[in-house]
Amino acid sequence: MRKLIQLAGILSFISSRVQGFVVPPLAPERQVAETPATNISTQTIEESITIVKRSPTIPSPAVGELVREVLLDCIKHDPGDGALEDICNVDCYAHLCLDRPTTMKYTPGKTNIDPNRILSGYGVRPFTGDDEKMAARGVARLGPEHQSGEEIPFASTAQGGSGQEGTTDEPVDFTTQALLAGVRAEGQPIQGRALAEAYREATPSPVQNMGDWFDIKYKSDSYYCLELAKWRSGQLTAQQREDICRKKEGKGKEDPVFRVFVKTTKKGQRNAKFAPAVRGEGVFDYFKPVSRRAQTAEKEEEKEE
Repeated sequence: MRKLIQLAGILSFISSRVQGFVVPPLAPERQVAETPATNISTQTIEESITIVKRSPTIPSPAVGELVREVLLDCIKHDPGDGALEDICNVDCYAHLCLDRPTTMKYTPGKTNIDPNRILSGYGVRPFTGDDEKMAARGVARLGPEHQSGEEIPFASTAQGGSGQEGTTDEPVDFTTQALLAGVRAEGQPIQGRALAEAYREATPSPVQNMGDWFDIKYKSDSYYCLELAKWRSGQLTAQQREDICRKKEGKGKEDPVFRVFVKTTKKGQRNAKFAPAVRGEGVFDYFKPVSRRAQTAEKEEEKEE
């Protein structure tokens, strides 16, 4: 009985000390705020899990941003065997016939180049192996010495790889995807040195910092570089460009129309597949022929001149 009286006294004491004290409610479960932001999308995987992923964007210079002029001298640096001129011809074909940009953002460094090479398909070395292996991939090369992959746009630019910033394993977008051609390996270090010189001599200032924008032109005697120069200076009509880019008859096997390809499978797949990169054909059938109205307008402009 005495122990019960003592216990009652203790409980009375505790009650008097906590009287008026309100225990705060438990904190609600933490929630992730969904804040709208440019180029940000959310994908709900489970009710309580939200993954934030950046949507791809096509890089372009801001209004008023400096774009340096770069001149790649393929004639000066060619070793005399046509190795560099061949590479320049392939690049100019990609610019002229498949609308790959000549204006690019410089993004050097392994952390930028390696992912681009995975996305472009360069990493699977598509132009190596025998004819059967290449046929299984969907590519062809000019000769056994043309096993090195030339990427355009360059892997050291934001336009390399998928051609879009922020992509990881997205479906291939053929309007921006980098293109590949099999070229001679000895020509690529020469191209690298020539390009480094062109970057140093760019106007009005060198291309040297991450994010520098530049527009590239080619000093070359190769067919597609000469035609690209005409197109950019307004000396070619739209119909003339179509005729140049779509025509296969009469062109030799060394022509880029038979040698340039695009990866059609997503990254990370060992058995990567490729398709020919020809204006108006296959995955590039979104290039429509010039309309009759446009042809008529061009003829009228020629008459006025």
